[in-house]
Amino acid sequence: MFHVWRCATGPCHVVIPVHLIAITLVLLVSMPCQKRCLHSRCRQICGYPCVPCMETCAWTCRHHACDLRCHEICKRPICNEPCEKLLHCGHPCLGFCGEPCPSICRVCTPQYKDTISLMTMEEFEETDRFVMLPDCGHVFEVSGLDTWMKSEQCDSGTNSISPKSCPSCKNIIRQSLRYGNQIKARMKQLEDVKMRIFGNQQVNEGIVLLRRKQFDEALEQFLTGKNMQIR
Repeated sequence: MFHVWRCATGPCHVVIPVHLIAITLVLLVSMPCQKRCLHSRCRQICGYPCVPCMETCAWTCRHHACDLRCHEICKRPICNEPCEKLLHCGHPCLGFCGEPCPSICRVCTPQYKDTISLMTMEEFEETDRFVMLPDCGHVFEVSGLDTWMKSEQCDSGTNSISPKSCPSCKNIIRQSLRYGNQIKARMKQLEDVKMRIFGNQQVNEGIVLLRRKQFDEALEQFLTGKNMQIR
């Protein structure tokens, strides 16, 4: 018999035998946090309140800039001006100003198919623009991805608090500049929940010690059971 465990803030999706649930849960909650930004990565244990990044926001282009801290909700508008760069192939970029250039080209990648609209490159208008998700590299037509990111329902089909993920690979979206405010708003909700659960740093340190004790006890119980089976 097996049990499925899914971490609330990370990419974990693990199938484990029932008799190993106790030790596996202790191991999973001891994994490093997966939250990161363009400046750094959280060094906390998964599930604990994250330390906010205090660097200056990296969302800037020649039309707009944000002077707030990285973790704060940006006040600058989204830039919908087309990117003026050329791709390595020499053709115009299909993305937006200040955003990572999408890895597709109207001429060189006619086989491209958008997984949200299911439209091919030939079906898109010349004026249509695209966005690439830096975390996984998947590219989408902007109107479809905008709608996806604005939807309140999480990807599991419920209204629980959950980070948005790529429509193609389900990898959590963490570093997109265009959708930075949606990402920060979701993460803020998660942080509020974690703070209510774990509280301040002193409480966190106590929980770490408790979990270490739980791990030792679970490991001892597991090894004892194994030895009894061998006998």
